Amino acid sequence: MDPIKADYIVTPKAHGKGGISDWSIERIHEVMEYCSDTFYSSDKTEYIIDKYLRLYVNLSFELNRRKLIAPAFRPRIYTPAPPSPKRSEFHNKLDINMQIIDLHWVYCTHNDFRRVDSSVAHLFTSGDFKYDDAYKFAGMKWRATNKAGAIGLTPFEQWEMAMLRARQVHELRRRLLNQRDEFKEELLNYPHGQVRRFAAESADIWLARSICRYNPRYRIIDANTPDSAKKVSLMFELISGKAVAPKVMERRVKGVMKRHAEIYGESESSIWPSTIPSRSYS
Repeated sequence: MDPIKADYIVTPKAHGKGGISDWSIERIHEVMEYCSDTFYSSDKTEYIIDKYLRLYVNLSFELNRRKLIAPAFRPRIYTPAPPSPKRSEFHNKLDINMQIIDLHWVYCTHNDFRRVDSSVAHLFTSGDFKYDDAYKFAGMKWRATNKAGAIGLTPFEQWEMAMLRARQVHELRRRLLNQRDEFKEELLNYPHGQVRRFAAESADIWLARSICRYNPRYRIIDANTPDSAKKVSLMFELISGKAVAPKVMERRVKGVMKRHAEIYGESESSIWPSTIPSRSYS
């Protein structure tokens, strides 16, 4: 298969001894951030764009195989609005790649496919992952919500996806990521060194707790939803790739929320998908 025509790339040389399968999660994350930063500039050549997109996809597949860090929480490829038809073609290629990464994540991490529509079940239940079929599915002109439904994603599973999620989840995620980053900045400027040291982890714990308060019926982050240390631990692992026992997480959540209250005040309010922040993470 010609990887250029397929609009995605799986490089065999990336795996095996000396390849990315030997890389630490920290190195993978660092290189993904570099790929992401590369796309902030609109003056890159087609060769450079393809090179770093392929690398990004390879790294994503590797994380999928390890079942580490859900696609929604990895460094994202962000590009300016398309100024020309050529750039629009690239954005279409990017969209397809991100959907295939989501599909491969489902293939690698989900075990129950009974909710999957029979027309697409073969993507996940017929042995090896079907890249050609995933490409065809990603290219279908369906709404992301409909595609998420076709592959049987629950409202909470949609939080794991980079592309295949409902609009309300998409909007809430953008707001929460902004708030997570703001909280992290506040912690990095905190007078106590111990707080600054764990700023990133604390901000991710806050994000995990917030997502676990998602109310799919009303499509909001509901401040009245009771905490579950087990759920927060599982979500934190999807966000960071780090496993924390529920009992330990329970203590950490209390500490994080105490710090959050010191900075922002005691009261919490529900978050509605009504205001879209200026910076896009999609």
